[in-house]
Amino acid sequence: MNFGGSEMIRSIVDGLAVAIIVGTILFIIAHLKGDDGVKYEAGKMFGMVMWAGMVVILFSVFAAIFLADPTLFNVLFNIKR
Repeated sequence: MNFGGSEMIRSIVDGLAVAIIVGTILFIIAHLKGDDGVKYEAGKMFGMVMWAGMVVILFSVFAAIFLADPTLFNVLFNIKR
């Protein structure tokens, strides 16, 4: 079993996708059943999950590029060593 970087990134993104799907379902249920306070809190939690998801997905894409080809990463961001 080779747990390289790309495997770790894939598992993080998979877990995040599940979290976003479950969060979306709970958000919809809260908006259908809850009062105004519940809706406000559900909206805040939903927003936090979405922002965290986007940040992690962007980070994992950059990490995958770096693991696949570090020279490409250097060219993209013009990193001088």
